[in-house]
Amino acid sequence: DGTVHSNDVSTVSTGTVTQNTASEIGNGITLSATSVMAIGVTGMPNTQTDQSLSLWASYPSTPPHTANFIVLENSTNPATTGNGTQLGVLVEAAVTPLPRVQTWRWANRKTPLVQYGTAPSVNVWHHYAYTYKASTLQSWLYIDGVLITGPTSNSANPPFSGSVDMVSFGDYINNNIGGSGLHTVGGQSYTGTMDEAHIVGCTLTADWVKAE
Repeated sequence: DGTVHSNDVSTVSTGTVTQNTASEIGNGITLSATSVMAIGVTGMPNTQTDQSLSLWASYPSTPPHTANFIVLENSTNPATTGNGTQLGVLVEAAVTPLPRVQTWRWANRKTPLVQYGTAPSVNVWHHYAYTYKASTLQSWLYIDGVLITGPTSNSANPPFSGSVDMVSFGDYINNNIGGSGLHTVGGQSYTGTMDEAHIVGCTLTADWVKAE
């Protein structure tokens, strides 16, 4: 929770990130192409432990390229360390079916943890939820409160091990959140609006996801 861990005090953005008071719940953010918002965080789950990522999102058109909703990262140098989990819409010419919603470990979008081969409709608010159970290496993916795929399990392709001290919305970050304070978007930008993003260190039940 952002309040308990004081994770609401070090937000940095690049590109065009604006507050949207007409979001699904209210006071969401709208991101344009090449935009990203990053938050330095504490108390986040290790990438190989029980975890769940969820949010409301609405995009004006089906993404023409891979687009990240939420990315868990290690800020030391995420592009090099490879620590992280990514939830988003995948568009990749070498992978079918496309476009699809999936969660993948850092830089392994062709071998996702869990995936669904249909992107939700445009100009409509949809709820996305990914949840992971570490003891069994199982992943689930829900859209609009409905389980659409999972549990999937692949012992040869678990999440990478790593600590999380940065959460990015709308893309991944290539460089350190500290130091110079400069950010470089990763090139998988999401264009649209998102609201009520949650990251929790537990495996959510179907009833919990439905209630959200």
